[in-house]
Amino acid sequence: MSADRDLQVCKVFEPLLPDDTAKYACAFHIQQAIEKLLMSIILLHGEQPEFTHNIFKLAKKCETFGIELPKDFDMLADSLTLWGTTSRYDSYIAFSQSKYELAKEAYEKYNSIYEQKQQ
Repeated sequence: MSADRDLQVCKVFEPLLPDDTAKYACAFHIQQAIEKLLMSIILLHGEQPEFTHNIFKLAKKCETFGIELPKDFDMLADSLTLWGTTSRYDSYIAFSQSKYELAKEAYEKYNSIYEQKQQ
């Protein structure tokens, strides 16, 4: 799955944090990985995901399938959405290591759900 490739990009750049290029790469690709997982989960439930980069909207849709949002996900979702959209155009993003770590935890949770649903 292409979400795995996005996570691999993050892992390549993590040792370079807090370098600006590493921040942009990690922020963008963790957002992409989570967005792709959420959209895949929606598809696996037989529905078409909304065309959006809004992580919170996608996660709320997954919640309708009985999938709980990770702890503090509402706070994280806004940052993820900004990372995915503004990191391509802005020279500054509000990257925080703690939110990045939460994002990786969310990725693991949604990846586990995706893999279970695939079986």
